[in-house]
Formats: sequence, structure tokens, C-alpha cells
Amino acid sequence: MLAFGRRQALQPTVVAPDALLRGIAGLIASGIGPAIRLAFRLHDGWSTACDANQSENALLNLALNARDAMPAGGALTISTADRTVTAADLADQDGVEPGDYVAIIVADTGTGMEPEVLRRAFEPFFTTRPIGRGTGLGLSQMYGFVRQSGGFVRLESQPGQGTAVHCSCRARTGPDYMRGRFPRRGRTVFLAIRNRRRPCLSSRTRTASGK
Repeated sequence: MLAFGRRQALQPTVVAPDALLRGIAGLIASGIGPAIRLAFRLHDGWSTACDANQSENALLNLALNARDAMPAGGALTISTADRTVTAADLADQDGVEPGDYVAIIVADTGTGMEPEVLRRAFEPFFTTRPIGRGTGLGLSQMYGFVRQSGGFVRLESQPGQGTAVHCSCRARTGPDYMRGRFPRRGRTVFLAIRNRRRPCLSSRTRTASGK
């Protein structure tokens, strides 16, 4: 049962969001199909503590939602960011504490949402799809999982202008969390899926100074 309706048993571990996304890049590419351009903008920043399997499922579902919003093709961009969030930033988020957060942003160029649809997007079983084309549980499951993990979710969408889903989880920045991470912090990595049948990642990196 989904975390939105009741708390589920999670198995949190230290997760580097960028490494997690690299691990499922091929699955996302094959799931959305060749008509959609897929790009990753990965910061190689802070880690977080969450259930890796649930995180992967949530991200795959978001990618499939984006695919369905772009029936004629389009672009899907998945990026990461480190953010320091203040109490003012969380005025619309009950029970979420200020502090450092790691964000994963899933943005598409699809049909977007009308204001009423946007308002109800996290409700369980709410869907605008025809009967038999979906349960309406994808966004609510993702929302419940992120909230249960101590994070928060924001949606940005306008009709005809696409949708961006911001999933933010508490950052873990102490030495115990940083130990063993292979990327050097402060780099931004751009990944593009080039071969849909056998996904291949090409990358371009730059330092925080732009070099």
C-alpha cells in the first residue's frame, strides 16, 4: 500500500542521488521511448538517507508520467541540486524542518496541468487519464514516500508549458556520509542518452568555477 495512505516500511541507506540516477538512466531511456530527448544535469553534491529501491521506483514513475504528457515527443531533463531551505521557504509545507536538502528535479516539455489538476495532483487515485490507462497512484505514492523520508515535494506546471517536479530530501553532509563517495564535489555533469537500444552515456564536466 502506498505511503501516502499509511506509513510503509522503508529501509533507508546513504544514497548519492547522482549515482542513483546514473544507475537507472538506461531504464528511464527505454521506458520513455525514442521520441523524447533525455538529458541529465548532475551536480555530484550532497548525499541523503532514503530507501534506494523506493527512490528508483518513484523516479521511474515520474519519467513515465512525463512520457505520457508528451505524446508527440519532447524533452525530459532530470537534474540535481543542493539547497539550503529556510523556514520562509517552507511556509506551505507542514512538518518539514529548515536546513540543507538535496533536490532531484524532473522537468518535461509536455502538456502541463490546469490549476485544478495541479491542486489535486497528489490526491490518491486522482487521474486525468482514461479508464484503464492508469490508477492515479504515481504522484501520490512518490509524495508519500518523500514526506515519510523527511522531505517535501513541489510541483510547477502551466498548461502547454510542461511540468517540473522538485523532490527534496534532507542532506547528509557529515564525514560518515561523505566517506566512500567517488565523485569530487563541486562538479556538474551533463549526461545525454544517445542510443535507445543500448543506452550509452556521454558526459561533459565542468568545475564549479566553470572550467
